[in-house]
Amino acid sequence: YLPDAMMDLEFRFPALQGPLQHAASVLSVACPTPDVAFLLMLPREEMLRRMVVKAEPFPDAPPIRDARYTAYERLARSGSHTVIDGGAGIDEVHAQILAGLPGS
Repeated sequence: YLPDAMMDLEFRFPALQGPLQHAASVLSVACPTPDVAFLLMLPREEMLRRMVVKAEPFPDAPPIRDARYTAYERLARSGSHTVIDGGAGIDEVHAQILAGLPGS
């Protein structure tokens, strides 16, 4: 949840990069670390389709949306999260999450 929140703040408030980086370092120490972190990813086309279908009330401007998607792709490649295809069926996503939990 912390990487997602920090990305959102960085993209929405680029002028606050310095304070945000400081806040991120403090929060990374103060917040609990999850045993496992999942990242549900969608192909870009599906993400755009869902944005239209749900009538996103405050959609990102295209440059921010592209930068955000690129940031999530980087996060997916970082190895810090178990990446799950969010476009898969509900049962498949559920099974992948269960399989990724410690002790499963």
